[in-house]
Amino acid sequence: MFSFRKIAVALDGSAPAARALAAGVALARATGADLVLVGVAPSHPSLSPAPDPTRAVREEERRFLSEVLSRAQAEANAAGVGSTTTRLEDGPVVDVLLNFLADEGPDLLVVGARGRSSPRRLLLGSVSDALVHEAPVPVLVVRGDPAAPGGANGVAPSVAVPAGARPEAPVRERSGADPSR
Repeated sequence: MFSFRKIAVALDGSAPAARALAAGVALARATGADLVLVGVAPSHPSLSPAPDPTRAVREEERRFLSEVLSRAQAEANAAGVGSTTTRLEDGPVVDVLLNFLADEGPDLLVVGARGRSSPRRLLLGSVSDALVHEAPVPVLVVRGDPAAPGGANGVAPSVAVPAGARPEAPVRERSGADPSR
């Protein structure tokens, strides 16, 4: 059985992220793990020498995510999670989350999935899909309603474990992270 000391949950204010939060809170309570709530305000580098016209939009996104993180932290605390912290970052979402995972070394990342069809995912990309393939830690992808049997859309939550992982080994040992963290 896996043991978790630190669980990260990626939040963006969407319904799938709210379901990921519910799953992360439940896991943190059940295992006594600390919870880190992470929001990423998406940004894309500007090649224009002119002032950035999207600056106001990015600032509004940061305010929105800050509120999302505050509400989520209050929800986790009310549910009895021991330690809950928040982190708000800017940048390309997948890159920022992968850097966070490498730097902070949580034992598990919980994300929500919108459930896009394959053709749409090919065009738009999928944050959860990219994280499952590139994350140095196991990723729990929550689809549908986690309270309903098999989820609301008939798909149960799934856990992706890095190739070569030994289920009986502590997560940190398999991810190559420093076990003293």
